[in-house]
Amino acid sequence: MGNFYTTVQILDNEKLGSKKFTEKFCKKMADEGYVSCGGDEAEQSYILHFAENSSWVAIASEEYTSDGQKARADALRFAKLLKAPCVNTNVIDSDCAVMDVYGATGKKLDTLIMGRADDYFGDDYPDPLEKPWGMFLTDGTTWEHFMEVRNGDYTFVEDGLAELAPLIGMDSCNIGFTAEEAAENDETVFLYFKNAGKKPKKLTLNAAFKQVFGQGLEPLGFKLVKSKYPYFVRVINDEIAHVITLTSEKSCGTNTFIIYGGIATIYKQEIDFSKNPKFDAGHWLSDIGSFYEGVFPTDYSRKQEIAMARYFINDLNDCEKVYNCFSVALERVKQWIIPELDKVIDVDSAIRFLFRFVPSCLRVNQETEQFDGTLFCNESYLFIKAKELDDLLEERKEIIMEGQEFDKRIWNKEPSLDPEIFISEIRQNVKQLIKNKKSIENAEINAKKNSLILKNL
Repeated sequence: MGNFYTTVQILDNEKLGSKKFTEKFCKKMADEGYVSCGGDEAEQSYILHFAENSSWVAIASEEYTSDGQKARADALRFAKLLKAPCVNTNVIDSDCAVMDVYGATGKKLDTLIMGRADDYFGDDYPDPLEKPWGMFLTDGTTWEHFMEVRNGDYTFVEDGLAELAPLIGMDSCNIGFTAEEAAENDETVFLYFKNAGKKPKKLTLNAAFKQVFGQGLEPLGFKLVKSKYPYFVRVINDEIAHVITLTSEKSCGTNTFIIYGGIATIYKQEIDFSKNPKFDAGHWLSDIGSFYEGVFPTDYSRKQEIAMARYFINDLNDCEKVYNCFSVALERVKQWIIPELDKVIDVDSAIRFLFRFVPSCLRVNQETEQFDGTLFCNESYLFIKAKELDDLLEERKEIIMEGQEFDKRIWNKEPSLDPEIFISEIRQNVKQLIKNKKSIENAEINAKKNSLILKNL
């Protein structure tokens, strides 16, 4: 809720369905000079999302940014290309959205503004026109009801859009569909295109990452898993995965990437390498700078941490600079992440790692008394599997005190946590949770499922 995003909906007015509509989309792209290709050589990429209860197809792209510029251009382009009405929805603030509708010729027909728009458009912005929007109204829906929903007072404008969507035949979830939410399933189609007239492959961040990091990580036992997203994974004793991955984005002509590392054990709620790593960034995946800070270096530099975390490339055509940039990132990964991953060889060392770098993954869910918790990244069931839990908790106390000394030295921040009380609470919570047989049973089921996933990578 409260996200800023932009997405495109196009009407499948011929009721072709997912397979035939995708074929038509690819054919029209071919007419424009673009042919299907693999993700690494793509110059344009789109994600089509279909819904059973809707004749509108959602189109998203990783190139769509919150300003909506490319999405608006694509809405006009697709309307003209496929000769079908298109709607571009742009959530510009948590309580304001703009919907532009384009006719089958690509001409913009009207703009609908929803939510508290005074700060953006003043007090005198026009109401939507009935003629262009009315032709989409579902049976039994009146224009008065449509306007009543449009004029509703919503804390988050997404809630209003979800109510408005079915009135014009759209799916309530599809109207907010974005590339970040895309997952491989029967309703989702990933499409990649390159210019048929260009023989040389355009270098992409994913391709450069796979090439440079493949050369550096594969000799260390990592392998590139089969996924839409670039994950290098090393499996230890069939129960622990060491992971190195990449997130990237393009904004204002600059390409940015971040390298993440982390561990996942079979005892967590979910292991899924088909997901966009952006979902896990900051949860169980940490960037290079976070690893650097996590060891509490005596010569810590905030400037150095930021430089390690994020990398910028202006021109992907300058291959030498691109590869050099990834080589620098790889060396930092070898210096700050790999040594920490190398230490994680069993449950106890996994706990030790999480205690230092991502302690939130070991949070015990007191409300539900479940080890698997409500978050996919929760690893608190490891407490049951630990061989030397008392020793590990003492180490955790030392890490807390180290961190407090670090915060005081670097940030002049006074401790807000009593390590003794905190560790005592963990001990009590674990004792309580051990009694929850159902929770243990569920965690063991997850472990078997996740074990098969790691074995089949």
